Amino acid sequence: GLECKVGVMAEPISAMRRLLADEFDLSVVFRGTADYCGFHNQLDEHRVRKDRSSAVREVYDRFRRKELAQNKSHRDWLDEPTRFLSEFGAALAEEGEDFSAADVTLCSEPGLACLALHDAGKPVIGYLGVHIAFMVVDDADQLSLYRRFRDELAADPRSTFATVAPYISMQMYYHTGV
Repeated sequence: GLECKVGVMAEPISAMRRLLADEFDLSVVFRGTADYCGFHNQLDEHRVRKDRSSAVREVYDRFRRKELAQNKSHRDWLDEPTRFLSEFGAALAEEGEDFSAADVTLCSEPGLACLALHDAGKPVIGYLGVHIAFMVVDDADQLSLYRRFRDELAADPRSTFATVAPYISMQMYYHTGV
């Protein structure tokens, strides 16, 4: 699988490795990641490794903006979400075998990364630690994301999505109807 963005994916990967070890072999290539909490690092052989230089990471770093004011954590956004989505898709193609050979992809945040993975024809497992439109500021861009999530990603039987908390599920249901 290809995990795009944050270390929150360590939780489902750790669970799959522990609970389904007899069912299949799980090999993970992390792109665009940084383990911001380190909780799952006790499983050294499976720990999230920060992606410092992939094409995917370069696109994310180029478009991500963060408010630096004190006490304003999680005030991140993406400049030009439509262009980000296009360039992120192109960066996935540059990943070569790591991406093309993946049977399934994993995404978390930003939710736009889930769209790019789906656009590339891959099944998507999304595990969201924040609202799917986190990092998308403009109303029109948010509505587009909600529509595509509802009409394309959620409708694809190869893909599935979960959240880390019930209130995030309720937010997604309110905005997308799924």
